[in-house]
Amino acid sequence: MPGNNVTLKTQRNTGIDLGAEVALGTNLKAEVTGYYEWFRNEQVSQSAGVNLLAYTTNAPRSVHRGVELGLSWTPLPAVLPGARIDASYSYNDHHYTEFVERLTSGAASATFDRAGNRIPGVIPTFVNVRLGYDQPGGAVAGLGGFVELTHRDRYAIDNGNLLSVAGYTLANLNLHYDPPRGRVWSRLRLFASVQNLFDTTYVGSASVIANSLNATTGQQNPAAVLSAATGSIYAGVPRTVYAGVKARF
Repeated sequence: MPGNNVTLKTQRNTGIDLGAEVALGTNLKAEVTGYYEWFRNEQVSQSAGVNLLAYTTNAPRSVHRGVELGLSWTPLPAVLPGARIDASYSYNDHHYTEFVERLTSGAASATFDRAGNRIPGVIPTFVNVRLGYDQPGGAVAGLGGFVELTHRDRYAIDNGNLLSVAGYTLANLNLHYDPPRGRVWSRLRLFASVQNLFDTTYVGSASVIANSLNATTGQQNPAAVLSAATGSIYAGVPRTVYAGVKARF
């Protein structure tokens, strides 16, 4: 991108990942993975505001660590063999361990220690649960559906951790019919789904906002000032209904 950024350094990281998988017969499968990464000169992109170029800076030291869990379970194989529960959970703790940020406004300039602050733009907790059923046999084999809940925790969008995007929970519904092979309609798959069932208002995504300095006080501007910045928040999709047919050739 244009501009003089010759002091930008190459990002480097060293990490450890450890995972395990457990299966109890064919009805229960669970996975767990943990990770820990040490970053040096992590490249952090920030937005100076609407219609202004984003810029990249280095955070000398930071840590990325977390846990991811997965579960797939058929709870009633004898009674309801087509019923299934799928769930996933992730926890992400990404924070600076060494980063002194300089803010400038006109002739005023000051530094702020960000050590211990969360790296902006990283969602700490993510949870997804899906309860589904697919008829395995009989006259309506291939008919199924599921209800799904997705939760995302609140997360910071500035290095000072002054401003956060609110967390949210969404519900989705799905119905589908996938006829078994050998039937007249076996090459077709019919589906209908409702995304964001309760029409929840939420932030779909947000770019990282640069902190700013109050030239009079020499202190960084509070969340009220940062929240006035435009061009960073993108609205999530409202209640949406999809329906269609897929064909296999």
